[in-house]
Amino acid sequence: RLMPGKLLLVDTQEGRIIPDREVKENIANRKPYREWVEGNRVVLDSISVKKDVSVRMDAEELHRMKLAFGYCREDSDSLIIPMI
Repeated sequence: RLMPGKLLLVDTQEGRIIPDREVKENIANRKPYREWVEGNRVVLDSISVKKDVSVRMDAEELHRMKLAFGYCREDSDSLIIPMI
C-alpha cells in the first residue's frame, strides 16, 4: 500500500523492488540542486526598497485579473482570502 507522495519502483532487470527513499536519493543526487539553491537564493530582507509600491487596484481591474488567471468568486472566498 502506497502512502501519498511515496514511490514504488520495480526493477525487472535487477529483479528487485527499490524503496521510496532510495529512488528519491538517486534522483536528488543526479544534479547539484543544493548548490543551485544556495547560489541563487535571494533573501527578501536584503533587497533595498527605494519607494513604496502601491498594490491597490480598482474593482474592474481586479475582476479582469481574476478572469485572466482563471479565478472565480468561490476561489477568492475559499482560497485566496484565507491565505492572505
